[in-house]
Amino acid sequence: MALFGNPEIDRLTARVSELETKLDRLTRQVDALRDRVQQDPSAPGASAQAGPGEPPPPASQHAAEIPSEVRADLERVRALKREGKVIPAIKLVRELTGLGLADAKRVVDQL
Repeated sequence: MALFGNPEIDRLTARVSELETKLDRLTRQVDALRDRVQQDPSAPGASAQAGPGEPPPPASQHAAEIPSEVRADLERVRALKREGKVIPAIKLVRELTGLGLADAKRVVDQL
């Protein structure tokens, strides 16, 4: 039986919950990277410059706890930003998370 009596509302409610979880994970990863850079700008991964085809170092020591799907999504956003494609990166964050324009831009700017 549907929680709100409408299966579409239940589906959308579940999707919002999923997106909120993804956003929370992305935010924690960005915060961990920012903290790491502030503590030691020369730390590995602080400048996160990887060669072509190489994934950047994980943003936190607990990267293994982040589901591979989320890591892949985050890497796609980072790759777009590294290529100077900020607008497509913002669009991808919006698509993945459902964030508004300003919030998605903040996420991309913090990467």
